[in-house]
Amino acid sequence: MKLLVISRHNPLPCGDGASNYFYDIFHFLHTQGHQVRIAWLVKSDMINRRGWDIIPRDIAKNIQLRMPGQFTLGRLIIFPSFWWLPFKARFLNWLKLLLKTVGLFNVIRHLRKRNINDETILSESDRYSPEHNSDWNALPNHQEFDFAIKQHHRFRPEVVITCYGWINPVLEKLRNHHDCYRIVLHPDVWHNRWNKGANQKLEVLEAGLSRAEESQLLSYSDLIVAISKEDARIFKDMLPDKEVIVIPKGCNVTPLERDRQAFGRCLFVGSDNGPNINGLNWFLSEVWRRIREVHPQVNLDVVGTVNRSFEKNHPGVRFVGRVNDLTTYYEQAQVVIVPLLYGSGMKIKLVEALAHGKACVTTPVGLQGLNVSPGIVLCCEGSDDFGNGIIKLLEDRNLRLEFEQRSLDFARENFSAEGCYEPLAKYLTRELN
Repeated sequence: MKLLVISRHNPLPCGDGASNYFYDIFHFLHTQGHQVRIAWLVKSDMINRRGWDIIPRDIAKNIQLRMPGQFTLGRLIIFPSFWWLPFKARFLNWLKLLLKTVGLFNVIRHLRKRNINDETILSESDRYSPEHNSDWNALPNHQEFDFAIKQHHRFRPEVVITCYGWINPVLEKLRNHHDCYRIVLHPDVWHNRWNKGANQKLEVLEAGLSRAEESQLLSYSDLIVAISKEDARIFKDMLPDKEVIVIPKGCNVTPLERDRQAFGRCLFVGSDNGPNINGLNWFLSEVWRRIREVHPQVNLDVVGTVNRSFEKNHPGVRFVGRVNDLTTYYEQAQVVIVPLLYGSGMKIKLVEALAHGKACVTTPVGLQGLNVSPGIVLCCEGSDDFGNGIIKLLEDRNLRLEFEQRSLDFARENFSAEGCYEPLAKYLTRELN
């Protein structure tokens, strides 16, 4: 079965929890015999600014990746516009100055019956430039509609999958071009997430969305995939006539060498979204100083694009940025922190930490979507409690090893990839064959 995925999220495994969740689902579906093509609407900084990149071999086996303006040769991705557009812009600006000098510029502009910006002349092909970007939670623009429809015509899929409901207007437009089954992966109840952040009067908030607006976007799909039972219940209440299934984040349990880390190494993993930015800001301003006063040698690695929102002047904090493989950072960490103040869905970063057998400290918000028994994750409320919990795990080796073993046991029981993702594969087989 051909599956066309339309996404703004990075389709390659990285420090972004949602991207890892989406990729794991598509990788599993590929192992079940489905052909997966991802139409990546927005080029991100994962593609090197030199104008080309190479898809890792193991990923290229699982998916076909298509991006606006790309030229593909095997695993090599080339963006000709990286070199062509700057040259074209300089040439057109030179031509404009020449036409102005001889007095023909206004005449030609009138004949073409369109406005030309007096500062620069941009081609329609600029919309497919490697630098083209869009807010990840905005509605699709005309260029994204065009690209998605073009990929749909070329691939002729039986199923179209969108990553988050923002892209769902594309599903409605595709209905007029070719009949297909429409699925949305929507691992957040967005109006709840935004309302919780707004109620706390936090400085960094993503774009708001009302319950009615979210319902409208999700209604364009035939099937809604939720990441937790709580989210699924809300979606079903919003759209009683729609099919909703729960597909939690699955992980390969990866036991690491235990108790070989240097003392005091902590880890935070997250992308640059509102909950992560506010949570890490709270931790650095309210908790981190106290921990360093007790143990000045304690260090924190911050991995993921969340580092874009922070100045790099916090003592003992190393802002790593996005990485392709988190294993080394989990190996080095004694404690993983998930200091979230608001959010919805399942906290993927916490699931991944448990699957690596790490001792974790989080807030009640961080446990949302997980049926975790006491003693598996250290749940703390308030800055003093959170800091004391980290210090306790760092100082008490036996306690930390107990949490690590419980993390592994819980992950094995609840987060196997087959157990989490097989219901979606079975659903596709049952409904579409």
